[in-house]
Amino acid sequence: MRQRIAKLLLMLCEIYGEPDQRGIVIKHKISQGDLATLAGASRQWTNRTLGDLKSEGLLEISKRRIRILDLDRLGAISSEEAMLFG
Repeated sequence: MRQRIAKLLLMLCEIYGEPDQRGIVIKHKISQGDLATLAGASRQWTNRTLGDLKSEGLLEISKRRIRILDLDRLGAISSEEAMLFG
């Protein structure tokens, strides 16, 4: 599930992302419930995964806005699934 959330965040960056001084802000307001639905996960699992990514320094979350701080590491996480099953 971690890989799905990472892949979804990367996709949202491509569509709605705008660079700022600290990273890439996803300008479209999206709730954690919406992310869960899009990822096919429970809201609880999505919240836990986002919290883990935040504590690892990959992103910030505030007022339904997400800022990606480390796009390269997020990309590596999204690729892990393909490496495991590919």
